[in-house]
Amino acid sequence: GFTSFSSFCGVFLEHRSLVLERKCATISMELIKRFDKFAPVIVAMLNHCLFAYTQPIQACLEQIKHSYESGMRGGDADWALSILPRVSQVGLFCGKSLDELETEMRINIRELKTYKHYMLQVNLLVFQTVLNLRGPATAIATDASSEDDPTMLDGEGMDQSTLLAEFSDRPMHNVIRLFYYCRMYLAYLFRRYDVAADLAESHRSLIKDLFFLSKMDTIYHTYETFYRGLIAFAILRQGTNTEEAQQKWRDVATASMDQMKIGAEQGSEWNFRNKYELLAAEDAALEGDSENAFEAYEAAIAKAEEHNFINEQALAYERYGLYLYQIGNDLEGKEKLERALSLYDSWGAARKAQDVMALLQEKDEASAVRVQA
Repeated sequence: GFTSFSSFCGVFLEHRSLVLERKCATISMELIKRFDKFAPVIVAMLNHCLFAYTQPIQACLEQIKHSYESGMRGGDADWALSILPRVSQVGLFCGKSLDELETEMRINIRELKTYKHYMLQVNLLVFQTVLNLRGPATAIATDASSEDDPTMLDGEGMDQSTLLAEFSDRPMHNVIRLFYYCRMYLAYLFRRYDVAADLAESHRSLIKDLFFLSKMDTIYHTYETFYRGLIAFAILRQGTNTEEAQQKWRDVATASMDQMKIGAEQGSEWNFRNKYELLAAEDAALEGDSENAFEAYEAAIAKAEEHNFINEQALAYERYGLYLYQIGNDLEGKEKLERALSLYDSWGAARKAQDVMALLQEKDEASAVRVQA
């Protein structure tokens, strides 16, 4: 019964029937209390897939961790260990300290290896993403240039060529979905927009064919949609595509904004509002509407800070600073980028902080040249 109600939550969520989704989730949680053996994994699924649409994601993270601990105490290691990658993924999404997250993940990976658990590869994908944010990877791939490319998932945690070879006969697998998301996310964050666009296209064509129960995974879906929208705005602002390609990316950007707006208004203001405001700011910046862009960037920063998304607060400051430089306001642009650098550093993303520092130096040099001219 509880699994049926949980599944129906996903169906209703897919069709944005939020009232019915909440009712089914509530009924499922009540039924779970009668079946202790299955409670941990179902509670984890509900928090990862459904409650994240209506509750603060940080609270969902604590419930998922509790589910893992309950499963281990109950002696069902296989089910409990299947929850561990969700702990890692949600920790990264919600801006948990990367120092703490890396420490936790090293412990989790040892446990998954001890049990030879099938979810190990998922955890290694997120682990390598965290390492790429924190500092230069220890390359294990044959191509040493991967050490200098933060978008390549090669290092202590994994080798992406080996992963792709292993799953080459299973292209629809969720491991491949996560692989494309992690690389797409890193490519956007490090401003490799053309790489990000190619990865977003591959990712989009992949998830189009996924079984609907995979699509209902709200945390995945939210962040995939959010970053596809940001990538779309970055490509649109480059303005180097054909008219047809520009319209395609315009559609992606609009769909992303619409979904974040629905999430903020009908789901969780906490999880979605700052994301919608950042997309709205990028939209206004694209149109040259500085007044609305300033207002939306400020709102994105304020909401991210209020809701404890230090990672997204840093990103909003970075995007704001880049726009200010674009319109010739170098002084305030520098101030915003310096704030972004400080926040990335506080989050634990040392490699990303170094990236912003290099960007600041580049902007300072360009400003000096203009002054001399």
